[in-house]
Amino acid sequence: MDLARLFRTRVLGAAIALSLPAVGVGCSSAGEAQTSSDDVVSLPHTDVKNQAIGNCWLYANASWLEALHKSATNEALDLSESYWSYWHWFLQILWSADESPDNRYAALKEVETGGFFWEASHIMKYFGAMREGDFIPEEATSTTSRRQSSALSAINRSLRDGVLKDRAARKDLDLLRKEMDAAWQLSPETIARLDEAFGRNLDKSPDASSYESHRVLSSTKLAVTAVDATTHAREAVALIDILPSYDGQPDGRHAWQEAYYPADPLERRAFLKRAQRALHDGVPPLLTFTVDFAAMRGSTFADVPASPGRQGGHMVAMSDYEIDGVPGFGLLKAGVDASPEQLEAALADDAKMVFLRVKNSWGPTGAGSEFTVSGHYDLYMKYLDGPIKNCLQSDGTTNRDNCREETPFTSLVLPAGY
Repeated sequence: MDLARLFRTRVLGAAIALSLPAVGVGCSSAGEAQTSSDDVVSLPHTDVKNQAIGNCWLYANASWLEALHKSATNEALDLSESYWSYWHWFLQILWSADESPDNRYAALKEVETGGFFWEASHIMKYFGAMREGDFIPEEATSTTSRRQSSALSAINRSLRDGVLKDRAARKDLDLLRKEMDAAWQLSPETIARLDEAFGRNLDKSPDASSYESHRVLSSTKLAVTAVDATTHAREAVALIDILPSYDGQPDGRHAWQEAYYPADPLERRAFLKRAQRALHDGVPPLLTFTVDFAAMRGSTFADVPASPGRQGGHMVAMSDYEIDGVPGFGLLKAGVDASPEQLEAALADDAKMVFLRVKNSWGPTGAGSEFTVSGHYDLYMKYLDGPIKNCLQSDGTTNRDNCREETPFTSLVLPAGY
């Protein structure tokens, strides 16, 4: 894993980051907990967390990775989304020092919390992952990270008024690390772990030293499940094998890829079947969609709202689905185990998807013993197909005087061959 090469080229900073849209999945938080749907039984998902800032895409990728690792090893990981946010912000600030005239980060005064699957893939590839308790021990058992909000405020102050206000200073990797460590209030033990794994100037790789000394779960060693789309055979592979590459290196041999929701209804049915096949084989696609909170009823997005409410992009991990008109079986309900014959019949072209169930990052849902506490939400196709009045602006705000009709369903990230 050549970290030195990564940071001594402009591949990530200019060639890739500048070629993509300025705003990633800017994730909204739901606020109050809602009543939930039935428990999910189909995938080895870990416990639900509650995001504090706009980094749902990292929570979705953590859910994805935790499920794939649990499927491969039967070990339930609790990964640190804060660890990935740390490196996401670090990279933005480093890129902002690039003197290219087309550098969209040049005027960076606040880090962006939203992002894309490709960014998560890069962070996982080069920086691996850490357990919650190994990065911020105080949050080892917390559903919500309070440290993320305070770190965001601190690093933005440094960018506006502190030592990182000077773009030239942002090239100093040791200085940047010190500012990041202070913003995140990292313990001396955690700082020493990062130094052991990566060096102060990112001239080391966690593969070169022992896990016991740095606690970084390297992408070349962290086990996940890969499934052959044709034979359905499962095997344990390294995380790096399922990650796509945007740095000129080959994709992993089982690389997942993003696919966009088509406009044609017939193509949409074929698209949903790709997600069904992945779920049948026990691996959770990632789903990106536009949230309109005026459409939320409990833990469902059931239909297009009469008028737009607060909106935002959102990424989640799929967990189940409900489908009707299945030949020979009728309705297959989410949360209920289906037989192999039912699952095969559910792939019929004339079967009608009712909703997609997803593991969300808005905390456990429900209140009291009369409710099931799950944190999984049901996205009805009536809502996902839309169209809705999308009033999101390029800066992430909602302007109801400047709307356009759009389909809420944006994309899926699917395993190789699906």
